[in-house]
Amino acid sequence: MTDSMLEQPFCVLFGGNSNDRTCGYPTAVTIYYVVIIFLNTHIITNIFIAQIIDKITFGLLNENAMVTPKNLLHFQNLWAQQEYDPSYTYKHVP
Repeated sequence: MTDSMLEQPFCVLFGGNSNDRTCGYPTAVTIYYVVIIFLNTHIITNIFIAQIIDKITFGLLNENAMVTPKNLLHFQNLWAQQEYDPSYTYKHVP
């Protein structure tokens, strides 16, 4: 970035060929690099978040990972048995 921001007397403003000029545009270079950094950060952040959402969605849509009302009733019945709940605080659901 600093090489693109060179100004006189540290650069060649006029040369025989247009490729021989080494002076830059400090304001344009600063704006360019700030825009590039923000765009790249935005893209990388979006890719990172997309991967997280993809993993969470896969876990939620997996049939074995879902808790159904049938599973909850089964758990309540097991918990209500005397060996799991000695004080028998939960109702036994038939």
